[in-house]
Amino acid sequence: MKLLKNVRIQHRMWALFAVWLILYVIFAVAAYRNVSEIGQVSEDIYTQSLKTSNAAREARVAIMKIQRGIKEILLSDNPDNVYYELEKIRELDNQVLENFEIIKSNSGGNEEIEKLVNESTEIFDEWRKTRGEIAALIQQNKHLQDTTALTVKNNEFVEKLEKCLDSLDKIEEDEAQNLID
Repeated sequence: MKLLKNVRIQHRMWALFAVWLILYVIFAVAAYRNVSEIGQVSEDIYTQSLKTSNAAREARVAIMKIQRGIKEILLSDNPDNVYYELEKIRELDNQVLENFEIIKSNSGGNEEIEKLVNESTEIFDEWRKTRGEIAALIQQNKHLQDTTALTVKNNEFVEKLEKCLDSLDKIEEDEAQNLID
């Protein structure tokens, strides 16, 4: 205590100010680190989950458009409309495959997501082959006889793809929730 009695009040105030300033800097650095961590988690949620969700949603929309196009083909009597629809379906096929690739690239090494994307791609490729059969039937003008069977087969593929995409959405939601927690 004698040491403090010998120190002038001005020096005591400067020392107190220095201690306060050091504490302020320490708390500011700690707060900055925490805010940076929150920002990184938010960015991870936004970039990874949102890109994957958007790609899954866009793939789902393209699949529905393909399904609608096939139904129009099966019910169409005009060959010009058939070839136009087939061309639109080919473009939509490419969109679906691109979206599957986006999902796979944003999986972050998650084996479950990659497995689902591979399964979806296989189902989609099988579906493309059956659509090739539909195109062959159309060229032979036999598609009107088998419309019901072809529609049922088409719907089965769409249903399988929907299940895979729903599973992907669920996995992404769980991963986003884990990042938040």
